[in-house]
Amino acid sequence: MYNLTYEETEDQIIETATEVPEPTPEELLRRAKATKTEEALDKARDLEQNGTVEYKDCVFEMSYSNRLNLENTQEALEKMGQESTEWNDKNDTIVELTVEDIQYIRLNLILGRIQKLWIEDYPTYLELIEEAQTVEEVEAIEIDYSL
Repeated sequence: MYNLTYEETEDQIIETATEVPEPTPEELLRRAKATKTEEALDKARDLEQNGTVEYKDCVFEMSYSNRLNLENTQEALEKMGQESTEWNDKNDTIVELTVEDIQYIRLNLILGRIQKLWIEDYPTYLELIEEAQTVEEVEAIEIDYSL
């Protein structure tokens, strides 16, 4: 393998080829593991921001802004002494949610899923990646947090 560089002078372009040694199997494995670890982290972050949970046949976003919106709605209902409100879910479905429903969605479904993601799922993938002995084993690991 060669690395090509070019230098332009007034009247010509000079090409220089430098031989680059082939990476060792250990280096290839290290690179594959680093790439797969980055993929695992990117997909975990994506799930936390773009994932959804379902409740009462409705889809609720897991994003930080939606979690904050649910929390603020719950607090407002409690302050006003109201028991429920209409909620427009991710698919524009209107559902009647009680204060208890909102709390359940926030704490049990969304935050519970996020907690499981970072405490169980992500570390499990990191362990699989670390245990892999070959580049092929690393590449065969399918990162899918929806399972």
